[in-house]
Order: sequence, then structure tokens, then C-alpha cells
Amino acid sequence: MSDYKPVSFSPRAHAEEASKGDPAFRKANELSALAELQRKDLATAVRSISPEKHFVWDGEDEDDRPATDEELRAGIEAARRGRS
Repeated sequence: MSDYKPVSFSPRAHAEEASKGDPAFRKANELSALAELQRKDLATAVRSISPEKHFVWDGEDEDDRPATDEELRAGIEAARRGRS
């Protein structure tokens, strides 16, 4: 009987093994972990914003102004009529 053992190949595991001790690889991993932590912090901060304050119009460009409820209803009705 052979001593053959099937080996699964994982590109990530291979890269980690091949670059052990490589300072650039370690720095990239640290930066990746930091970016993930910052992404989670940002997501938490965004979720804490109340729906009424998702967007604040600066009053400079009329095209950036959020639509009023009346304008939204009129737009929805116009779209419904256009599909019929």
C-alpha cells in the first residue's frame, strides 16, 4: 500500500505558507485586518444615523434636493400611468 495522501490545494494557504516571515506580506495582512475593522466601524456608524437624517441638502443645487412626499407620489403615479 502506498503512503500517498491526497492534499487539498488552497491558493490562500499556499500564499501564506510561501510568504511566512515576509515583512511585506505581514504588513499587507495587518492593513487588511485594519481595513475590515474600519469597514465594520463605518457600517455601525451609518446604521446609527436616523432615517430622517440620511441626507442633508446643502441648499446649493436644486437637482440635489430630496423630493417631497408630494413629488414622490406624483412621480410614482406618472410611472404607473406610463407602464399601463
